[in-house]
Amino acid sequence: MRAAVAGPSARGRQSTPDPLAASLVIFLVAPPGDGYTVSPGALAQSLEGNGRQASLVDLPAGTAVRLLRDAGGAGQDQEASSTLEMFVPVPGHGGWLLLSFSTPLSPLAAAMTKLFDAICATLRWDT
Repeated sequence: MRAAVAGPSARGRQSTPDPLAASLVIFLVAPPGDGYTVSPGALAQSLEGNGRQASLVDLPAGTAVRLLRDAGGAGQDQEASSTLEMFVPVPGHGGWLLLSFSTPLSPLAAAMTKLFDAICATLRWDT
């Protein structure tokens, strides 16, 4: 991975790595007002399709819905990006904690997705 992100070396100077671009945005998705709760399986089924891959994963915080989307550049001016969204049920709430990760680094998408999964694996609820 280091070779893929190392910047060009100047004459006589050591090469420095380029920064890795990634983002994480966290949302609390409130439960519906009618008291209806959605199971992880039902949520995964409703989100899958149109280039999105949904699966269930066991995290220390509970069974979560993992949604992976690889959005190739739509045109010459746009870069490809990868997005990983993790929907984690909030205990005793009925809603979901949504962790939305994104990176524009198409060549490093697989490595960045592993990093995003590792971050999600650290989520635990204090009870």
